[in-house]
Amino acid sequence: MMTGCLQMFADMSGLTVSAPKSNIYLAGISDGRRHEILQLTGFIEGSLPFRDLGIPLAAAKLRRSDFRDLIDCISNKLSRWPKCTLSYAGKIELIRSVLQGMECFWLSIIPIPCYIIDKIYTMCRKFVWNCAHPPIVWSTYYKDKSDGGLGLKDLRVWNKALLVRSLWNIQSKKDTLWVKWISCRYGSSIWGWTTRKDDSNLFKKLILIRDEMVRIAGSSFVAQNLLEKWFNSNKAGVNEAYRFFQSGAGIWPWKPLILETVYTTKAWLHFMALCSSQTSYPGPTTIYSRQAMRTLPHPL
Repeated sequence: MMTGCLQMFADMSGLTVSAPKSNIYLAGISDGRRHEILQLTGFIEGSLPFRDLGIPLAAAKLRRSDFRDLIDCISNKLSRWPKCTLSYAGKIELIRSVLQGMECFWLSIIPIPCYIIDKIYTMCRKFVWNCAHPPIVWSTYYKDKSDGGLGLKDLRVWNKALLVRSLWNIQSKKDTLWVKWISCRYGSSIWGWTTRKDDSNLFKKLILIRDEMVRIAGSSFVAQNLLEKWFNSNKAGVNEAYRFFQSGAGIWPWKPLILETVYTTKAWLHFMALCSSQTSYPGPTTIYSRQAMRTLPHPL
């Protein structure tokens, strides 16, 4: 079937495939079938993983070394800027506009492991503070500005928001070839799929995102409507999906509970040390009077 399509394309366009310069990648088939395909096509068998548009493709879960190009690219980008010539605001703007733009291409195609995201955070944190123990935890930076953050993207949540478009493509674009193949293998409705042991890492991640959407939205019907609302001729759909998954973490109403309840100074300081999102390591603490603490902005 594949060779027939290639021959049809050659007859119509005059462009012929050069078999010695072409590679074919095979996985999950017997040696006899592999030899038969190679004899029929004349292509050279390539080895997995390989890269397409810079993204590693493999038959199994990607390893840590497969993300080395992403880490090296970010590291090289940071090393080009002298830290002494940029203000803190300039460093944050560089991370926001340049680095997250580079990461977006990867995040929109494959699920990025947590240890790779943590590595990216470590490089960005060292670039901003240029010290081993920064005074502010990195989680503060990717909060909304209204919540006391700097508005950077939380890469874990951003990865979900970008990948959720694939769920919408599977749900809405039934006429595309890859959606037809997925529907033939797993079923026509993505909302009834269950994962199997031999499923790809991307497919398992999409199912986890689907389940999280249903949990936050309350039902699969509401989740389907949200997908249509986000991506059906809406350019800001990914940003809306990001806010949806970000709000799913929940906001704990601790401020009224703590500030309007009778407490001791010692108990309040213990609570600050336990829950504060502004301090990354224990340091000197200033003891305020009870009246003064009521006027301070709460760290949560």
